Amino acid sequence: MSTVSWCDGQSLENHYGWSGNPIPVSVPKACRQIGSSFAFPFHRDLESDPKARLALALYREAVTVNSVPFEFLSYFKILNIFWKDKKITTKGGIVTHEIVDGIRNIMPLLQDSLAIDRISAISKKNSDVAAYLYESGRCAIAHAYATPLVDPDDVTDVHRLSADMPIVREIAERLIESKLNIRRTLY
Repeated sequence: MSTVSWCDGQSLENHYGWSGNPIPVSVPKACRQIGSSFAFPFHRDLESDPKARLALALYREAVTVNSVPFEFLSYFKILNIFWKDKKITTKGGIVTHEIVDGIRNIMPLLQDSLAIDRISAISKKNSDVAAYLYESGRCAIAHAYATPLVDPDDVTDVHRLSADMPIVREIAERLIESKLNIRRTLY
């Protein structure tokens, strides 16, 4: 399911319900839209690569979950496969996170017009877009004990995360393609 979701770039749910008379019968829940490619032949042995399997599962989770904050966080979890949250000190003595540096380095490679436009908009208010995505996105969603934090009932938070989504989604997709060599192109 995760492979099909990746190849089609859309959701695919793994839920079942029950129906029937005195004897329950399992019935698959209707998917939002069944994938069209069916991804075969895929030409990639995912069984021997746990990082690849996890990345595709997290991608499917991101495109399937019905929550903007959790979709954002699921893409960030893909980034976390490659870059850790640990603090590092740069040559200039600046303390940052490995994941922030990774984001900072990959952002110039992004090509999606929505992502590029959003990076431009963010940079007008925040000098470090990568740190903004980490702190006001990932950390604000994952933690509720400090500011900034994301309130799922606050439409401004959900709107902001929706606007930021093309950036983290494209970064996750680029990492899956470049670092794990998993292409969407069918052969």
